Amino acid sequence: MNNATRGRSALQEWESSKPDNFFSADRNLQRVLRHYLSDEAYSDFEKTLVDLGENAATILDETAKLEDHIGNHPLLNRWTGIGERIEEIEF
Repeated sequence: MNNATRGRSALQEWESSKPDNFFSADRNLQRVLRHYLSDEAYSDFEKTLVDLGENAATILDETAKLEDHIGNHPLLNRWTGIGERIEEIEF
């Protein structure tokens, strides 16, 4: 197996191992929040945090992947077709 195949395999394994909810999977974050918030405050926000963690792991993660495709990044145009300096960012 060559390096490229091994790398793709490792990336595919990592992608498939990602949780469906980033908040629920992050026990350390939950412990830290419980430590610094009162039990009442944590309980009040827990449902919102679980919902946010699910959205981050699904909707936002997919959107970030789409945004990261080649050609989707902002483009710096330094010059016009006739050599005038413009320093323009195209989104």
